[in-house]
Amino acid sequence: MNKYQLRHIFLTSFIVVIAFGSIVYTSGCKSKCGTVTCQNNGTCVDNVCSCTTGYSGISCETQWSTKFLGSYTCTQSCKPPLAGSASWQSTITVSATSGSYTISISNFGNLQTAVTATVDGSGNVTIAAGGVVAGSGLFADGVLKMHYTTSTNNVPGSQCDLTMVKN
Repeated sequence: MNKYQLRHIFLTSFIVVIAFGSIVYTSGCKSKCGTVTCQNNGTCVDNVCSCTTGYSGISCETQWSTKFLGSYTCTQSCKPPLAGSASWQSTITVSATSGSYTISISNFGNLQTAVTATVDGSGNVTIAAGGVVAGSGLFADGVLKMHYTTSTNNVPGSQCDLTMVKN
């Protein structure tokens, strides 16, 4: 090979590397949103990440369910009263349904059953009708307060106010 052929190979290789690098760099910039990169399938709208259901944060980095996870000391009042102790322990874990916006609450209402609830980025909790209980509440500062109704075969039972304090 002569010098001209070597120079041509090097120049062609250099141009290919620069072109490939430009494509990779440019495609990486498309996921940027202002100074952050949107995560968890978030999209950039007017230089702000718009998060998919179940995520929040500047770059959509936080699952809604995360703040609920842990052990709780629970108390409640019901009309008519439910049998059971005045105080008990429950645990909130990520539900298998959709970990980003559903939680599983063990021993809900001291009924020896687990329930699945949906949550949102504002701390709202909802247990849909159709199971042993149905209700809604709000989580703030480590305390989940819920109002729920028990049911057996879709026959209304007790109306309860439940307070769960994170340990």
